[in-house]
Order: sequence, then C-alpha cells, then structure tokens
Amino acid sequence: MPSSRLTADQDLASKLSEELKFEKAENFDTAFIKNFTENNSFKIEDKPDSNTVTLTRTFGNERIRVTFDITNPDFEGDPDDYAEKPENDEEEPQQSSDEAAIRFIKLPYRCSVTIEKDNKGVLAFDLVLEEGTAILEHVAYFADASLIDGTSSESEWKRRSLYSGPTYETLDDDIQRLFEEYLKERGINESLAIFVPTYAEYKEQQEYVKWMENVHKFITG
Repeated sequence: MPSSRLTADQDLASKLSEELKFEKAENFDTAFIKNFTENNSFKIEDKPDSNTVTLTRTFGNERIRVTFDITNPDFEGDPDDYAEKPENDEEEPQQSSDEAAIRFIKLPYRCSVTIEKDNKGVLAFDLVLEEGTAILEHVAYFADASLIDGTSSESEWKRRSLYSGPTYETLDDDIQRLFEEYLKERGINESLAIFVPTYAEYKEQQEYVKWMENVHKFITG
C-alpha cells in the first residue's frame, strides 16, 4: 500500500509539473491592462486568491463600481460555441487592439455596476457583456446603499424583500435607451465590455497557476 501511494503521488506530481510548465509558457500579453487604465478612469481592485475583481472610479459626486466574478458562473458551456471563426483562409486586415481582443471573448460575461451618491442611495445595474457590447438586464434602486455591500443574512433578506425595479424589458424603449446612454457617459462602454472578459481570463490563468503550484508543493512536501 505505501508503495502504491508513493507511485500515485509521484505520478500526480509529475503531471502537475508538466501542466505548470505548459501554463507558464503561455505568456498572456498584459498590454491590454495598460491600454485600458491609460484610456479610462477606472482603477483595478484585484485581491490575490479572490474570484472577484472590482473596477472603481468617481464621476462628479458619484462613486461607481463594476464588479465581476472571474469564474463566470452564470454562463457555462463549450467556449468554442462562442468563439469567432474565420469565414475563409484569406489574410485578415489589420485590427485595432480592441477589435482583436473581441476575438478572444469566448463566453458572454455577467457583471454588476453600482452608482452611489451620499445620502441619495444607490442604483444597481445587472449587465451581460457580449462581443464588446454591454447589454443592460436590470436596474434596481436602494435608498440604503449599505444593503449593496452587506453580506449578512439580514442584509440579504432585506435586499430580497424590497421592490428592486420592474422587469427591464417592460420599460419604455426610450427609457431603456437613455439608461444605456447614462451608463456610457460613466464609462460603461465598449472598451469596458472588452476589458472585463479579457481581464477575467488573464486573472483566472494566474490563479490557476498558483493553485497548481500550491497543490504540487503539498503533494511533494
């Protein structure tokens, strides 16, 4: 039994080393991060070992946060179903960095946006980012902004018990259009819709490498 266990440990450690070598050889071009931060007012709040990333900025007297989960739990399936496939083998025209980034977006991505004003409450938006477009799905208003950040069961219960707004598709078309313009003015635009899925893919790869390193150390320790 000990010999069998040792063999299993060695096989697993060897396979992890192989996968680590492969992943570390996959150099993720991080120029998109510099490009985004230089051309947008958002700051990136990214804590190690966390699934959640937050982008923050101010806009006049407003505090804006964009939050997304790198595991993208709401959209599962075969990424190839969403990948853009060339129609022929002809050489493609030169693309801008944003246009090229769209080609690497595999799945629709969900994120939330909150816009808070002192003593005025908070607007909360649910969006889906797909092919470089931010698609608005729901708009909620909370007079008590602390409910957005609350993680206790009491805060969760209060959020669920409050009327959070109508079904978005039932809103007047002009209201929907103006909400979209409202968000675009605050930087919730095509650039952000491209950046979020790309950054999520980048961070997920970094966390995956760290996970394998930690597991490898455990197996071989």
